[in-house]
Amino acid sequence: MSILKKRLTRPYAFAFYVGIAVVLLIADRITKILAVEHLSDGTSVTFIPYVLDFCLTFNRGAAFGIFQGGRVFFVILALAVCIGVFIYLLMHKSHSLVEVLAISMIAAGAVGNGIDRFRAGEVVDFIRPVFIDFPIFNIADSCITVGVIIFILYLFFVSFRKTPAQADETEDSDAVEDSDVAEDSVAVDDDAAEAETSDAAEDSVAAIPADEAAVAQGEDSDTVEISAYIDIEANDAVDADDIEDPPDA
Repeated sequence: MSILKKRLTRPYAFAFYVGIAVVLLIADRITKILAVEHLSDGTSVTFIPYVLDFCLTFNRGAAFGIFQGGRVFFVILALAVCIGVFIYLLMHKSHSLVEVLAISMIAAGAVGNGIDRFRAGEVVDFIRPVFIDFPIFNIADSCITVGVIIFILYLFFVSFRKTPAQADETEDSDAVEDSDVAEDSVAVDDDAAEAETSDAAEDSVAAIPADEAAVAQGEDSDTVEISAYIDIEANDAVDADDIEDPPDA
C-alpha cells in the first residue's frame, strides 16, 4: 500500500509523466513499424501459443476497432486528452504516483493512435488474442485500457475513500510547499535588501574621508587667513608707534 500513498510534487509529477509517456510512445511506434515491415504480406506469427498471435490489420475507428471512421474527431480527441492531462497536473501541488502512471499511459495511447490517424487516417493493429474472440489491437490500445482501469481503481480505493484527516494532511502538505516557496522568495528579497544596504553603507564610509579632508582643508585655509590678519595688525601697530614717538632732536 505504500506505493499507493507515494506522492510526487508538481515538478516530479511532470517529469514522471513525460518519461513514462515517451517510453510507451516509442514502444508503440517501434512495434507498429515492425508489424508493417514483417506482416504486410498477410502472414500470422505466433507469439504465445494458443494465447497471442501477431497479425496485421488497419483500423479506422477507436480502440479495438470500435467507432469506425471519424479521423478528424479522434485526432482532436487525442489533442484534448494531452491538454486535459497538463491542466489536471497543474490543478494540484502534488499527485499520487499511481495516478500519474495511469494518466501517462492514457496520454501515450491517445498520442500513439493519434499519430497514425493524422499520418494515414488509420491505425496499425497487430496483436490478436487467440483464446477468445476479441478485436485485434496494439500497444497504444493496451495503454489506454490499462491506464483507465488503474485510474478508476485509484479513484475508488484511494481518492474516494480518503478520510477527512488524510484529506487535511494532503492540503497541509500543499500549504507547506507554498509556505516554503514564499519563505524562499522572502529570503531572497531580504538578501537583496541587505546587499543594497551594505553597498550604501560602504559608499557612505568611502565618502567620509573625502568630506573630512575637505573640512580639514577649509580649517587650514581659515587658520592661514587668521594668521595673516594678525600679522597685518601687528605691522600696523608698529607703524603707529613709529609715528607717535618721533626720535628726539
